[in-house]
Formats: sequence, C-alpha cells, structure tokens
Amino acid sequence: MTNGTSLDQDDASPATAKRLRALVGKGMRFCVTTLVALTLHLVINVGGHEFFGIDSNVLYPITLLSISLSTFLLFRFFVYPEAREKNIARQGGGFVLATAAFRLAEWGAFAALLNLAHIRYYWCILIVQAAGTISKFLFFNFFVFGGGTKPHTRDAHG
Repeated sequence: MTNGTSLDQDDASPATAKRLRALVGKGMRFCVTTLVALTLHLVINVGGHEFFGIDSNVLYPITLLSISLSTFLLFRFFVYPEAREKNIARQGGGFVLATAAFRLAEWGAFAALLNLAHIRYYWCILIVQAAGTISKFLFFNFFVFGGGTKPHTRDAHG
C-alpha cells in the first residue's frame, strides 16, 4: 500500500545519491591532500635537517607555512573544485582563521584526553587527529570553500 511518501523518496533518491557521491569524492581528495601535506612536512623537516644541517626549530615554521599554502591551494583547486569561482581573499582568510581555531581545539582536546582522561599520548594523537580530520573536512566543505555538495550547474545556465 502506498502512502504517498514512496514517490517522494524515489524522486529525492537520485539527488541524494549524487550529493553523497560528491561528498565521498571530496573526502577521498581531502585524504590525498592530507597525505601530500604529511609528505611535504617530512621532506622539508627531515631533508632540511639531515641533508643540509638546518636546525629543526627553523624548519618547523617554514614547513607550517609551506604546507598551509599548499593545502589551501589543493583545497581550492583539487578537493573543492567549485571553490575556484569564489573570492580567493575571503576563502584565504576563512582558511587561516579556521586552521588556527582547529589547531587550538586539537591542542586542547589532546591535553584534555592526556591529562584529564589519562589516555596514553599515542591514543590521544590518533583520536584527536581522526576527529579533527573529519571535522575539518566537513567545516571546509560547507563553510570555507562553500558549495557543499551541490552539483556544479553554471555551464548549464550560461
């Protein structure tokens, strides 16, 4: 027996599936970007210290600036391709503020888990990084780079 909602659900299903596929695709590209940032982090720090004798205290801030810039550009052009059409200065400002806020929140969460919950430090790192990565992906997807998961329709409308 049909109560009228079956048709509504069937009509919404293709659009929902398309949005979900777009979100999963962005999530996979986000993971690739995270691995690129980690690799860049290690190459600059280890390479700079081991091969060129540069002090790690000098390299670390250089690395943070390098991975922040590369991550921003990868997010804008690779992870969230619809973001290319939006104001780069506004996105850059939002990215910097959000990144700083997430880093502070991660530090606080790590300290709380370690000192208040008495969880071993390596579990704290894993928990905080996993939660932080998912949170950052969703926040950047829906708020900083905009567009959420709606299909790109600009070309269709001229």
